[in-house]
Amino acid sequence: MDGTITWRNIGKVGGNLTTAILDPGLYYVGANGLNFGSNSTVRMSTATGDGSNGVMFYFSTADTVAVTSNAGKAPPCTAANSQGNSTPNACVVSYRTDGTVSSQANGYVPSRQTQCPSGPANPPQVPSSVDGNILLAPCSGTYASPDGNRGFLFFQNRSTSANPSWGGGGQFLSSGFMYFHSGAGGTCGTNTSCLTLQGGSGSQSFTLGNIVVDKLALGGNPQINMILNPSATFQILRPTLLE
Repeated sequence: MDGTITWRNIGKVGGNLTTAILDPGLYYVGANGLNFGSNSTVRMSTATGDGSNGVMFYFSTADTVAVTSNAGKAPPCTAANSQGNSTPNACVVSYRTDGTVSSQANGYVPSRQTQCPSGPANPPQVPSSVDGNILLAPCSGTYASPDGNRGFLFFQNRSTSANPSWGGGGQFLSSGFMYFHSGAGGTCGTNTSCLTLQGGSGSQSFTLGNIVVDKLALGGNPQINMILNPSATFQILRPTLLE
């Protein structure tokens, strides 16, 4: 325990794991980074966690986020039950962006709402359901946004040289800021971080928020739907001369 914070060192997660269910909280990522393999699925749980309603990944080393091609490509279930039986095989229940539960045929699986409880409604560009990977940034706490929207999802240590990458072929919905800025290395330029988007990065991939990166490299036929909040507001201080 550190005050009101509980730290858990889970070490290196090895093997060919295909599914990750994340409780809300801060994830401090060291060596090996965060890698989404082919046909893997990552989702948010509906547990309380740290109470922030989302996750934030802090990358302390140059090992950053890497999304392999076809990550989030598991087919949607047409039927599933609490015993783990599903149709088709190795499927995933579709995520519902409004936070409601799935149908009876799919076992009433709950979803965490895309938008924060105190934030605006889902933008019209976001579909009612999404298959694939779902990552949502915090709604409250240190890494939240002050305007009721989700805050930081990825934050790269600025003293490292990082090259995050995003492959295509799967589906993804992320909500929050992706911050990869002012790296210390020279892999893609002096003091820069470089994000690479590869082949067909998803007509069904949606990003709600901003991507902050020094250099963006595109390969193949990448596509990602960026949905920015036109009403986002931030409080700033400015000097004022009073007589």
